Amino acid sequence: MDAMTTRQAAQVLGVSVRTVQLWVEAGALAAWKTPGGHRRVSRASVEGLLKREGKSLDRGRVLGPQVVVVEDDPGMQRLYRAAFDRWDVPLLVAGDGFEGLLLVGEHHPSVVIADLQMPGMDGFAMVRTLVGREDLAHTLLLVVTGLSDLEIAQHGGLPAEVPVLHKPVQLKQLEEIVLKQLAQAAGEAK
Repeated sequence: MDAMTTRQAAQVLGVSVRTVQLWVEAGALAAWKTPGGHRRVSRASVEGLLKREGKSLDRGRVLGPQVVVVEDDPGMQRLYRAAFDRWDVPLLVAGDGFEGLLLVGEHHPSVVIADLQMPGMDGFAMVRTLVGREDLAHTLLLVVTGLSDLEIAQHGGLPAEVPVLHKPVQLKQLEEIVLKQLAQAAGEAK
């Protein structure tokens, strides 16, 4: 089969149907509508997205407490990698919201740390896509941003349940938040 429904694509990619729809609208996945108005997603496009992530259609999910950081700035990525390495916490890093959604959908991490200003899909859109997903009910979604509270409000704000830390981030505070969430997730997994 050369085409998939949005639901099939979502299952393969490990994301929600809405995420697939957003990726189609943004041009990240090739798709078309049938004469009946149903969207079909190109299998080659889905495979291409997976291949860029080093995955294939027959891959398995990685389970367990993990952290996904979505940050486009290479300096901040290095800072996160160094800190999480010191804390002995596994870390996956994405450079934009699309890549972040893919990693979150695939790994169902215990913690997602997101910047707000990024190219492509920004952190605002990514956070709004993730909030309320049942499969992420036990995931802490945390924003680390250089924007002020007023600037965040001018962009439409964020859901009330999403904590915001302002840059420059206090690593000790971030460590406490992350380790507490990972300990809680490990306790729930038992």
